[in-house]
Amino acid sequence: MFYWLDCLVSTASTIWFATKWYVFTDHSLPDLDPIQQNEHDNVFQMESMVSIFFLAVLRLIHIYFALIITSYYRNMGHRYAKISMVHEFE
Repeated sequence: MFYWLDCLVSTASTIWFATKWYVFTDHSLPDLDPIQQNEHDNVFQMESMVSIFFLAVLRLIHIYFALIITSYYRNMGHRYAKISMVHEFE
């Protein structure tokens, strides 16, 4: 189904961009003394963990809705198959 394709593509792109942002981007600030640099690093680490948490929760919600849509689609397919079989035997 299209929704699963969308879910996989958006998950892959989220992982790609998050990895690129957190690993390959320089987040240091120039001209800070060691205390300010340490404080900046701690704040960035805390913000990173919060961001990763929200990204993970949003991905889980996306997967949950994909499961709901797939279940609904399968249920509708079975319902129409039963209705058409009833009309064939009449």
